[in-house]
Amino acid sequence: MRMPTKICSIAIVCVLCFQVNAYCSPWDDFLKKPKVDGLVMLKKSIGKNAEECDFGNPINQSIAPDDKQINKLFGFICHGNESAFRAALMVSKCFGTGDSEDFYRSSGLFFERKPLTFLKIIKEKKIQDSELEDFLTMLPLYSVDKVDLKISMIKNRIKILGNIHDQRFNMLKTNGMRYLRKEKEFLESKQIEEDSK
Repeated sequence: MRMPTKICSIAIVCVLCFQVNAYCSPWDDFLKKPKVDGLVMLKKSIGKNAEECDFGNPINQSIAPDDKQINKLFGFICHGNESAFRAALMVSKCFGTGDSEDFYRSSGLFFERKPLTFLKIIKEKKIQDSELEDFLTMLPLYSVDKVDLKISMIKNRIKILGNIHDQRFNMLKTNGMRYLRKEKEFLESKQIEEDSK
């Protein structure tokens, strides 16, 4: 009995899927247009394994997005995509040092675009204070060696956070303001040093 053409095609696709893992990554589907339904599917695919991620663990590579995917993911986060931010948080323990820093930088830009959503997710996911500090104070790479720009960006984040009056986020706001003001003071002292040279 001959196998119908449609079933045969599906079988070939499945074989290719196992042979070429990149084409079948759940990240590829999610990153076509990160939305809530895509996030649900991504959680089903990798959510349980993501809990096993830890710095240097070999399992990380099979769970985290690859370099090309991670650039797309962080790009979406920079532009305020909530599902992308949630997806990155889900696998953030899989990231190496460089990717973690890029995640913090893109998340700071997410905060600038959607501060209330950012705080809601940080509270919901019980993000540690040290990470909150990194999210708020790490700035994009284009600000490297531009102390004036860094100060301006930190001042802007202080203003954004200061304009949030939702009492649910009082603790996060207090801590966030402390981190941002400390960073501002550091940058201003650095600027004084540079100006005196």
